Amino acid sequence: MNLEKKRRVAVTGLGWITPLGNSVDATWAGLMAAKSGAGTITKFDASEFPVRFACEVKNFDPLNYIEKKEALTMGAFTQYAIAASDEALNDSGLEISDDKCQ
Repeated sequence: MNLEKKRRVAVTGLGWITPLGNSVDATWAGLMAAKSGAGTITKFDASEFPVRFACEVKNFDPLNYIEKKEALTMGAFTQYAIAASDEALNDSGLEISDDKCQ
């Protein structure tokens, strides 16, 4: 394949869903304040395990990014990925429509 004919695309935007926050700004603020994302496990009963803390994503509402019917069919990691990619796309300033990209 001729490399000169390949089109390359770069989307330059940030999107983070982390234990420190559900946006780039919230996560960055947590990092700068030297906060820890660790806390007591809340996503399942960890009483049978010797370790009962983890770095869970907190206060995440998938309905801010995904229709309820779709969200119910996805794992949390997929919801986080969609939210982070949506934030990254918005951060990039790229505008996407059905007929063109600007």
